[in-house]
Amino acid sequence: MIRKYKKCQAVCESTGNMWIKTFERQGIKIMLANPLKIRAIAEASIKTDKVDARTLAHLLRANLVAQCHVPSWKIRDQKQILRHRISLVQDRVRVSNRMNNLLDKYDIKTIGTHITGVKNLQQLSAQTLPMPHDDYIMHQCIRQIRQLTDEIKQIEKTIAKLAFGNEDARI
Repeated sequence: MIRKYKKCQAVCESTGNMWIKTFERQGIKIMLANPLKIRAIAEASIKTDKVDARTLAHLLRANLVAQCHVPSWKIRDQKQILRHRISLVQDRVRVSNRMNNLLDKYDIKTIGTHITGVKNLQQLSAQTLPMPHDDYIMHQCIRQIRQLTDEIKQIEKTIAKLAFGNEDARI
């Protein structure tokens, strides 16, 4: 049961997404405190959640909370898809680095600088490494790179559709 609170206000440190679910869904106005700017908590001699909560409550009553910006749900959702793209690219870089280390072991050179390029992947697919486990790992890395590249292309199309006509994206 969701109960709406009338004149209730809450403050918490910016730590994760729990504050969103807990407070906003209950209709409680939430103020997100910037932990780097709240010196009273950072310099406290006794550091416990209970003491920190009490200090935040006192700062809220005195209107002294250094706030973080809380974007709208729409903006948070848009940022989430951008973060997912970043994660996919980072995953591809990790796989590429594993493959580069493997190729260095056998002194195999690729065309150009990007191992994830179509020509490099074709060249490497046709190769067989002397050690069976290394060969298996290399071909698995090739499959992973191709799959991640496809995922990145798909998410970029989704991002392009979201950005089209969006004034903020133009800026």
